[in-house]
Amino acid sequence: MNKARFNLNRSTKFVFVIGISLIISACNSPLSEGAAQPDPAETVPADAAAAAELAELAPQTSPTPPPSVTPLEVTAVITEVATQTPVPSQTATDEVLQVLNPSLCDVAGFDADVTIPDGTEIEANSTFTKTWRLHNDGTCTWNSDYELVFSSGDQMGGEDVHIPADTVAPGETIDISVELVAPTDLGTHIGYWMLRNASGTVFGIDGLDAFYVEINVVGD
Repeated sequence: MNKARFNLNRSTKFVFVIGISLIISACNSPLSEGAAQPDPAETVPADAAAAAELAELAPQTSPTPPPSVTPLEVTAVITEVATQTPVPSQTATDEVLQVLNPSLCDVAGFDADVTIPDGTEIEANSTFTKTWRLHNDGTCTWNSDYELVFSSGDQMGGEDVHIPADTVAPGETIDISVELVAPTDLGTHIGYWMLRNASGTVFGIDGLDAFYVEINVVGD
């Protein structure tokens, strides 16, 4: 009878201890009301490897590429350089003569200054006569319709004159003269002259070149 009471008391104590333990465990459980919950945003990786893995998984923001630039199209401008016709030299070639005068009809040749050689001293305002000796180097005969005409430079009062012959055949020579007056300005003066045929075509030495008179005007 006494032994049975003793066993009952021990069983009752054991049950009481178990119950208290369960109550304490429930109070310490993270699911109990009022317990602080871990913030997922504050979760820190345990080590550097985990941090790197999270960085790779994080979305990457790519910079917005700049708008494309359309290159300007440059148009090449080709400038054509015009070929200039060379100025004939003082001594014309046969090719130039054939262009200007295909038949080589009227061509003069210079023989001599019959009067007033180049540089002759002439008193200012004095009258003098200039004479050239020319020959017909062309294929046409000159006649009295051909004239001596002023071309450029100092005219010195000279007038156009007809040649002093009825005809000058190819190869023949003629002296042609003009009356001139020395300018009042002292110094060198040059006047250029040429021939002109009945059709109005002007020609000269070798077909192109003028012949001239050059004087040195001096005082009284």
